[in-house]
Amino acid sequence: MANIAPSQSTISRPTIDPQRRAWGIMLLSFAVFCTICLVLVVGLTYFFFQSTVPLDGVLQVARGSAGITAQETVRTTSSVANNDVLSTDPLSQATVLLRDLEREKPLIASITLRGDTSVRLLRGLRPRFQWSNGEYTIELQGFRGELIIVSPKELAHHLNMSIITNAGDLIYVRSGGQYIVRASDSRVQVLNQDGDIILKPANVDVGRAVPANSQAVINYADNPGEVTVSVAYANLLSDVVFQDSLKEPNIVADPVAFIQPFKSDWFCKDNSVPKGFAIPQSIDGRSALRLLRADDATSHGETGCIRSWGEGQNVASFNYLSLRATFRINYQSLSACGQDGSECPFMLIVEYYNAVDDEPHAWIHGFYASVDPNRNFPLQCNSCLQLHEQINEKAWFTYDSGNLLNLMANPDQLAQQRPIAIIDVQFKASGHQYNVDVGDIVLLAGLDANP
Repeated sequence: MANIAPSQSTISRPTIDPQRRAWGIMLLSFAVFCTICLVLVVGLTYFFFQSTVPLDGVLQVARGSAGITAQETVRTTSSVANNDVLSTDPLSQATVLLRDLEREKPLIASITLRGDTSVRLLRGLRPRFQWSNGEYTIELQGFRGELIIVSPKELAHHLNMSIITNAGDLIYVRSGGQYIVRASDSRVQVLNQDGDIILKPANVDVGRAVPANSQAVINYADNPGEVTVSVAYANLLSDVVFQDSLKEPNIVADPVAFIQPFKSDWFCKDNSVPKGFAIPQSIDGRSALRLLRADDATSHGETGCIRSWGEGQNVASFNYLSLRATFRINYQSLSACGQDGSECPFMLIVEYYNAVDDEPHAWIHGFYASVDPNRNFPLQCNSCLQLHEQINEKAWFTYDSGNLLNLMANPDQLAQQRPIAIIDVQFKASGHQYNVDVGDIVLLAGLDANP
């Protein structure tokens, strides 16, 4: 039988129209091109108009020392980076200055950590370019203690600052201004001196705005989800903040005439030879008053300002009276406060009447930066009730007297010696040569003895 060869089936492969293939490749290439263009446009738009870079952060220690994550104890100045945890002990004070390097380092925010304060700087960001439409973002977390926040009212970009306490409460700063925020295990307190700020309890969807010259409190023992807003302690010195009462910082030192630096409330003077000056300045993004005496002076001089009420400002009904001042000592030629302890480069004075007699009395407190160990000068003047305080040179410091009603009198005779009327409040620089910047002075009064 003859072998029959198996039949071989022919396999036909489908053919694609070359024209259709060309169109497919072209459409796919066009889709890839459009995708690349879209990604490129979105990326460039984000990079030029929305991307951010860290703010320049510097920590200045005004007294004692401060702690920064993974660094040794800071006693003068140090750089600060995002995600750093900052802290002070009960006797220390430090200030974080956040600046915009793109705009020649103007101040975005000054955040002062008072004693026994801890906070994490989670983020401090600025738009990458001047033309960007982003905002200044500052996020603080794990806050406990007391912060004093100062931010210029006119910024190149919108300010978005958030502060979250250990309990999860949110403090939201929406514009430049002056604020004091406090957080403890028992409450959160926000004082709005001049600005726009919101306090929102944890686990609550909507916060509450705190008007200017008002305070807001969350008391955990009463209702941790409720914000109570009330009028803040009155500033007896002025109806406006210190910066707004100064004239524009274009006044120059006149070798002949002493030019008044304030628009109202304060009167300044200098009787020194060579002359000293009180000059408005723009310093670290804020208006401040510089008290200056140079010319290699070797004689006593005083340059200062006074807020007077003539016959006196009645304070008999108040249970709380506190003097708060923000300043920095740039230079002093004398050691400490001079050989009599009465020539501090910065001094605060409150003159008052008490209920015992018709004679004026004075509470005096001084501050100094440098000490010559070879000169055993006293650290308290004869008429001072407390020792003068030493702070670091060239660093902003905020002094809070606490309740002056407890400082101006002998505890055994408090009811008789406590002030019933304030005659005047003074601040001055004294000594031979000095250079001091004053950023704020307030005299707070209230009915509640425990702010």
